[in-house]
Amino acid sequence: MDYSKASIETVDAPTDYQGDAWRLKYKTPPEKRQFVVWDGEGVNSDGRRKAQNYTLFGNYDGTTHRLIKGSKLSTQECLDFIIETGKELPAAWHVAFAFDYDVNMILRDFNGRQFRILREQGYIWFRGYRLEHVPGKWFRVTYSPEKNNRKNRVTVTIQDTFGFFQTSLLKAL
Repeated sequence: MDYSKASIETVDAPTDYQGDAWRLKYKTPPEKRQFVVWDGEGVNSDGRRKAQNYTLFGNYDGTTHRLIKGSKLSTQECLDFIIETGKELPAAWHVAFAFDYDVNMILRDFNGRQFRILREQGYIWFRGYRLEHVPGKWFRVTYSPEKNNRKNRVTVTIQDTFGFFQTSLLKAL
C-alpha cells in the first residue's frame, strides 16, 4: 500500500493545562490522537566498564522535538519532563522502542528496596509520582498535585512497541 499521499491529521490540544486533560484524552477518537515517540541516550562518562549516565531524554510528536540533557539526568528531572509533555499533549499516544533500558536509566536514583517494591507490587510512590512498569510492555507515570483530586491528575503511559516486532528497530522499519 502506498502511504506517500496519505493526509496527516493533527489534534489541536490545549496549550495551557486546565485540569480537563483526561476528558480530552478519552473523548478524542483513537484515530485522531497524535503519537509521541520517546527515546534517551546514556554515555560511559566515568570510564570503561562503569555504569552509564543518562545524558539525553526526549520525544518527538511529528512536528516538535522536546528534550532534556545533562551530564547525569536525575529520576526527578525525567519524571517532571514526562509529566510536562503529558500536560502539553494530553490526548497523545506515547510510544517507545525497547524502552526497558530507558526505564532503568530514568529510575537510576532508586535504591534496591524501591526496585523490589516496584517489581513485587507493580507500582511505587516516589516523591508524589505513582510509577508503574510492566517490563517490555509499558511505563506509566501519574502525578497528582492534590491527592484524591482527579481533575488535576496527569498520567502518561509510554507503550513499548518492541514486543510487536521482536527484532531490531532497523529490521522493524
